[in-house]
Formats: sequence, structure tokens, C-alpha cells
Amino acid sequence: MKTGTRFQLPAIAATAVILLSPATTVAQDLVQAGVSAAVRGQIEVASLTDTVGRVIGSGENIFLGDRVSSGANSGLQVLLLDETVFTIGSDSAIVIDKFVYDPAAGAGKVAARIVKGAFRFVTGRIARNKPQDMTVKLPTGSMAIRGTMVAGKVEGDTSLVVLLGPGEGTNTTARVGRVEVSSAGTTVELTRPGFATTIDGIGAVPTEPFQLPASDIQALSGSLTARPSSSTEKAPASSGPTQSGNTNSESTPSAEKSQPQASGTQSSGGSPSSDSTEKSTAESGATESG
Repeated sequence: MKTGTRFQLPAIAATAVILLSPATTVAQDLVQAGVSAAVRGQIEVASLTDTVGRVIGSGENIFLGDRVSSGANSGLQVLLLDETVFTIGSDSAIVIDKFVYDPAAGAGKVAARIVKGAFRFVTGRIARNKPQDMTVKLPTGSMAIRGTMVAGKVEGDTSLVVLLGPGEGTNTTARVGRVEVSSAGTTVELTRPGFATTIDGIGAVPTEPFQLPASDIQALSGSLTARPSSSTEKAPASSGPTQSGNTNSESTPSAEKSQPQASGTQSSGGSPSSDSTEKSTAESGATESG
């Protein structure tokens, strides 16, 4: 059974991804990318112009270019308007560089960066409708997502990426997803849940797909849901969206009910929520392949 595809990118091929630079960020008005949710422990947000980050709780706005960082035994979800959900664990950081969304058409662009630590994301409407419109960068590579759930971990210049969502060989009716991991002109495609690849440093190509042990997947998932040793969660700001539910444990985005408000070039639309069916199926698929 096919577990993955590895192929060389043509030397002349290049994909133009427009990311925010400090100059453009300072010049433009703040554009909301999403809201924070399921905050656990100490979470800080710093814009490109901030010298010191500010502590946030659930239900607070996340803007383009904000660096969202977690402390020890901490984590959160970032909910985007198209129902894309990013989750980070302890001692992790992420930046949403681009988010443009037209709710009526279900189309737009998403670009994010995993700076460090453990991460997981469930793709939303943008990637489901047009997968090439969502990209996630790693310190030494990038991912192109094809409508699915992906997790991994970044430690220095080393990155691990594992497919969790529905893929080939699963006994479900869910849409088959996949993820392409690229570095140093080489792309590896993960097509089966529970299979992974690593990039082992600057200039290294992704390894051939391999089956990640179930214990490693469980440890990775556990690092994304670890609870703080003491309650340090900050209450949501009164001026921002509100969040319902127990914020001391990770909740599904559909239970959050926090709604990013349109600003700048972002279109307004419905409240962000994850596809709970996809998430459940993805986790069962990962277990099956292990």
C-alpha cells in the first residue's frame, strides 16, 4: 500500500508566498487573524513592534504578525474564521502571517509559521476548498496541507511532521487528506495516518515516510493538552469576544463560540469552529495505522 511519495522539485520552480515584514506591519492597520481559545497556563502575545509581550486569556484577538508563545505546562488554540484551528503545547510559539477569507465563497489564503515546540492543526474551509491556499512554514522547511489534521514538533532546526487526519487506507467516508513536507528542493508526501517525516537540520531533505510509534503519537498529543500545575489563566478581556465552557482543559473549537471580528482586509462571517467529525475520524485513523 502506498505510504508516501518523494519527488524532486524543479530547480526553476518557485512558489511565491507573501509574508508580513516589519515594515509592512507597522505601516498598515492591525488585521485580525483569529481569537485565542482553551488557554492553559501562561500565554503571551507580542507584535512585531512590541519589546515585551502581553499576557492573554481565552477569547482575545490575535492579529496578523503576532507571535503567540506559551510557557511551561501551557498551551492554547488559535481559531480562524474559516474554522482552521491551530493548537500549540508548552514552550511553543506560532505566528499567523496571512489570513484573507471570503465566507460566501469559502475561499481565501492562510499562511502560518511554527517557530518552536509542539503543534497540531485542523484545516478549515480554505484548505478544504483549495488546498494550495494554505501553507505552514517550519524553521527549515514548509508544509502544504490537503485538508486534514497534522501534528508535529520543532526543536531547534529539527522538525517532525505526522499525518493524523483521514488518509489513504482508512475505513471511513471522510475526505482523504494529505500533507506535503518540503525542504532543500525535495518534497515528501504523507498519505497515511500515523506516518511521519523529519527534517534533521538546515539544508537537510525530509526523510522517507515512516510509521511513527503509537506511543510517540500519544506523547505528542499529551504535550498539547498538559494542564498547568496551578491556575494562571487570565480572564477574557471584557472588550473582546467571550468564551464559554471550561477553559482549564482543551475544548473542541465548536464549543468555544468565540468569533473573530472582521477588520482590515478580512471579511466578516460566521463563528469559527472545528469539524468535530473530522477530528474524531482523524484520531481513530491514526490509532488504526499504529
